[in-house]
Amino acid sequence: MKQVKYLCIAKSGVVLPNGVEAEHFYREDLSMFLAEQLKRQTLIEIDYVLVVGETDVVFGAELAIQYGLTLSVYGYEYDFRDHEITDSTKEQVLRELLSVSKEPKLFTQSLNELLNKLIKKVPLQLSEEQVEKLILAATPQALNIGGEKATDVAKRMVMDFFEQKKREVKDLVSPRLSDQVKEICLSYKNELVEYIKQNPGFYVLNEHMGAGKSQDVIIPLFNEFSSTDLKPIVITPTIALSTQLINDKRNYQHQKELDVSDLKAVAACVISATANWKYQEYGKDSKVCLIEEFEECESAICSTELMYPKTLHRCSEAMEQWQNLLQTETVVVADAMFSNFSAQQIVKTGRSITLVKNTDQVNYQAKKLKVFSYQKQLDKLISSLNAGDRAIVFCDGSHKVNGKFKTIAKVIEEQTDITPIVVDSVFIQKDKPEYFSNLTSRVEEEQCHIFSPVVTSGVSVVTDRVNSVNIFACHTLLPSQLVQSSGRFRKSQDIDISFDNWSRFTTTGKKQIFNELAYKAYEEQCLSELSSLFNDKNCQLVLDRIAHNRRMKQNYVFTTLQLFKEMGYDITLENNRDGSEAIGTLIKKLFKQNKNKLIEIAIDTVYDKSEHYFLKDSFKILTNEEQFKLHVYELQRFYNTNSFDNVNSAEQLIEFDKGAKSRKHLEHLLVLEGGFCSIKNPKLVVTQKIFTDIFQILNIDLVSLTANYKIDDIDKLAQYIKSEKIANYKVRDELIALGCSTIITSEYKSRGKLSQGILKVLFGLKQLEHRSGKGSRQTEYYSLCSRNSELIKKYFDLKFNSRIN
Repeated sequence: MKQVKYLCIAKSGVVLPNGVEAEHFYREDLSMFLAEQLKRQTLIEIDYVLVVGETDVVFGAELAIQYGLTLSVYGYEYDFRDHEITDSTKEQVLRELLSVSKEPKLFTQSLNELLNKLIKKVPLQLSEEQVEKLILAATPQALNIGGEKATDVAKRMVMDFFEQKKREVKDLVSPRLSDQVKEICLSYKNELVEYIKQNPGFYVLNEHMGAGKSQDVIIPLFNEFSSTDLKPIVITPTIALSTQLINDKRNYQHQKELDVSDLKAVAACVISATANWKYQEYGKDSKVCLIEEFEECESAICSTELMYPKTLHRCSEAMEQWQNLLQTETVVVADAMFSNFSAQQIVKTGRSITLVKNTDQVNYQAKKLKVFSYQKQLDKLISSLNAGDRAIVFCDGSHKVNGKFKTIAKVIEEQTDITPIVVDSVFIQKDKPEYFSNLTSRVEEEQCHIFSPVVTSGVSVVTDRVNSVNIFACHTLLPSQLVQSSGRFRKSQDIDISFDNWSRFTTTGKKQIFNELAYKAYEEQCLSELSSLFNDKNCQLVLDRIAHNRRMKQNYVFTTLQLFKEMGYDITLENNRDGSEAIGTLIKKLFKQNKNKLIEIAIDTVYDKSEHYFLKDSFKILTNEEQFKLHVYELQRFYNTNSFDNVNSAEQLIEFDKGAKSRKHLEHLLVLEGGFCSIKNPKLVVTQKIFTDIFQILNIDLVSLTANYKIDDIDKLAQYIKSEKIANYKVRDELIALGCSTIITSEYKSRGKLSQGILKVLFGLKQLEHRSGKGSRQTEYYSLCSRNSELIKKYFDLKFNSRIN
């Protein structure tokens, strides 16, 4: 009898059965210990029981599956020795855990983790309804949780999860009302400026883009207060926006060499306003602070890349000045995406916030967003440019990440002969410092402009000469920045977007962020200084903002598209999913892995179209059982059969199909018969001619698939392949493209090897060799296996001459 040993995770609060002793490990140490035991093969000699608490239940279950352990969860035991984790995705493992749950802890924890994984595929790969269906399919039907069916609990958890995620997205663009956050309704054009002048306070204009926040409120207020002693300051996230709003001597670009403390009004970018000592002095006396794009401003001062020197300490110093400005007697924020996070941070300082809704009649033009795959969007952009359209492109893929920013420009130049204007911070500083001064006319001068979205924050372009606005999202900028970019072109109603497939992981813990940003800058200094910086209240505010922004990027596609919905966009998902190649690879793997299991499932499976397409859409996260069922559905769909009469019929078709290899042979025979549209597929006319010539040279009967050919016929075939062209297409090149061997000369020397290879690869036909007498080595002729040909004809008719009921 095997020895039994108990393992626990240290400090997890696990209560062991009476009289049981256990070894305690931290998570990482436990993984290393089990890997070592596997290497020594002691897992064969000892039965390890892993006892876990609620917080470690999924981690423990994954280890139990990986190493074939027994898992103990609050008295319930799970035996995972028959479960395979090899080649499984995280989602597949979690669905497997959900399906074997016997008690609430494993059920709840695996379901929560699964939801947090699946949301990254919503809505492009899976809909919310498909996520629910996947989870319910894996939920144990007989399980009860607190007297309630597990399926009902799962359904409610899925609904609550998505509602919570949508609330979180809504919080990114609008504050929640409370005792400290009130709402009033006034006309931006006719009432608000006078109201603010008479009632100092903290105001937020949180209306949609184009509602008049800047033109009707911020600029008039700045002009009004400029003639007083209140020393107003306008703060914007970028130099470009401050210049676009205020382009006279009040703009700090005109005052660089002067002492600005004596000026009566200043417009500056947020970095100068918080990090330049001149503006710090000016800000001390200011009674009015007008802020454009609050979220962008605060994010800018929390960026070590934008600060000089590039340290977290410098960001903390700027944050201190920012907090002082937010305590100004009158603060007016214009931001269509002012977040609940920002509102709560301001309330904590003791200030109350007044949200101002606009009562003016504003004609918002409904914008439409179409979501494409990256390649389809790029192809569409190229076509529009070649047709003479004027296009705007946003790409947040920097020079460091994937090179998308410059790659798109290069592709456009190569395929259209158009040299796009590539606008990033370097372009603005070195080549075109005044580029944004009259952006509308600049845009109309060139056919294509590629922007880094961050440099366009707050700018506005009013032209109807732009035919398309494109966003290539690479997950490096905030979702809110992408949404803002789309609204910069006021008269462009149609926006196209695509998302990079690579989802980037970023840490969100404040201590980890601190170590990431501060340690390098301070590594030569004492730890006490690091500790002092971490505990500084302004540094904590910087870390809070960075953590908030990083959380915004965790479910990038879901959050971005949900933000577009919140801003009133009509969203259309183009059909970008094509997993046929990957499904084909999966089918080949399953065929090799367990043919008997496949036959067993096939016997009990009746074709269900909706279920088939559901499994196709989610094939990457199916359990083993579901993968086999998908294989059967693909088989039934291709061969037009709803079900199998008996084991023999299922076994025969599965054997003939050979993991989908035979499907290509049947499709080639259809081309040979002319079963295609020559107008839609002109290249198939060439392929058909090649196939016909091969059949004629080898005397193959198209109807019966029988043949009788000699070495002389193979000589003719070799010569045909070497020298023949069909409509300027070389026969040899076309055969190579179809998967036939390239070593035709060597195969010709082997005589029958040439015809054997071609017939097998293209049509699945099996060649037989006939010698000229008993014991003779000389080949008299070749024929085709009649049994094999009969099967090919049978399944060709089933596929192309019948219809699924």
